[in-house]
Amino acid sequence: MKKSRSKPHQGKLEIQRDPYDPFVPSHARAIILGSTPPARFCLPSDLALHPRDIDWFYGSCDRGCNTFWEAMFRVYDPDGLAELNDLRDLELPREEKTRRQRDFLQNWLKLRSLGIMDILDSFERRDGSGTDAKLKPLSFRDPLPFLQEAPKVKAFCCTSLHKVHTWLGRSLALHGIQLEQRDGEFCFELKDEASKPRLIWVYRLPSPSPIGRIRFPNHQAWMEHLVSEYRRIYAMAGVLSNQ
Repeated sequence: MKKSRSKPHQGKLEIQRDPYDPFVPSHARAIILGSTPPARFCLPSDLALHPRDIDWFYGSCDRGCNTFWEAMFRVYDPDGLAELNDLRDLELPREEKTRRQRDFLQNWLKLRSLGIMDILDSFERRDGSGTDAKLKPLSFRDPLPFLQEAPKVKAFCCTSLHKVHTWLGRSLALHGIQLEQRDGEFCFELKDEASKPRLIWVYRLPSPSPIGRIRFPNHQAWMEHLVSEYRRIYAMAGVLSNQ
């Protein structure tokens, strides 16, 4: 069931909810963790979406596409990039198009033992902005039930260097769990009286949003950086063989 979505107004704070349910297969070994999509994805109607938008995680495509899925395919499935582009250009009614797009991406993640979710549940958004800096969390998604349902998960891979990682820490703190640093990376322990503590690593991916491109001379240089970092971090997370 879709959650209700409120319409943003320029210059105002709007209370919104994240529109997507977490997708965490029971066999997942890592969870990709984001914040929330741009404002138009949080509206009550899909009429605000752009023609090449995919109405799911990291599906934004207006002046330029969010590069998350491009980077993921370059890391795991370079030969599938054409299929990804075809997915954006399906000429179908939006509801059917969205169903096919989500099915495709969910199956793609399943094959790679990956889950995906956003850490924000409800939030204030300023000026209709899509940047994390203009979001004020009101409530967080609780990641612990998904770790229980997917006992092989050993890592969260946050899709920004700062905000998502910080918000995950605040969500965990509600359960009395603190992030700590070991060997230069963050992690936390899940303690269960019936078994030994379970260590979950928290890695930080560079943001795939357009603002991340600013310090790079062109798209190719930025993409090479993203792919290199994604490969390194997914290898550490145990969901990519060293290549």
